[in-house]
Amino acid sequence: MSKKIKILLIGILIITLIVCIGPFIISLFMNYIHTNDFTNSIYIMGIDTYPRLFESKKTKIKYYEVNDFNNVRKTWKFIPDEADIYTSESCFVDKAIHIIEFDLTKCVVYKNGKEIEKTPEIIDMYEKVVKSIEHSIIEPDFKIFEINNEYYVFAPLNVNMHTPVYFFRYNKELKELKFLYKLENIDVTGVKVKNK
Repeated sequence: MSKKIKILLIGILIITLIVCIGPFIISLFMNYIHTNDFTNSIYIMGIDTYPRLFESKKTKIKYYEVNDFNNVRKTWKFIPDEADIYTSESCFVDKAIHIIEFDLTKCVVYKNGKEIEKTPEIIDMYEKVVKSIEHSIIEPDFKIFEINNEYYVFAPLNVNMHTPVYFFRYNKELKELKFLYKLENIDVTGVKVKNK
């Protein structure tokens, strides 16, 4: 083969690789930029609940930032937004292994420590949380923070040696519960909405 043909074949091969692989690389890069966008994120603070046998009994506070694309990163201390905090008792019933139900008849919901009437949106939110989870919920630690007409739900699960905490956002107008992230071993004490 002559030198010109070899150069031509190498050129065709390079162009083919660029055409075939180029869009894939651009797609990966764009996806990376998109999923790492923390412009409209939510800050979470809470007490570390992981049992530490050999460490001091000093309370450790965790600070996280979560975005809409299921990404989280540690962040600095912040002052949480003012929020109405909802808690409950007797709302979740274990029917069988990995099957829980929402018990409307026995459920008592509190807003800032005072018992309230269950509104249709509260009932809808609780039902959607139950449908999204396959483990027992640790109800004393189940919390909902209401900030700017949106609800931020933290559902800690009873899973052996650790406590995953499912984090959701509930939109009142759309009646939509969106899973945002699974935190670990945290009792959430404050939330701040970025760019509210």
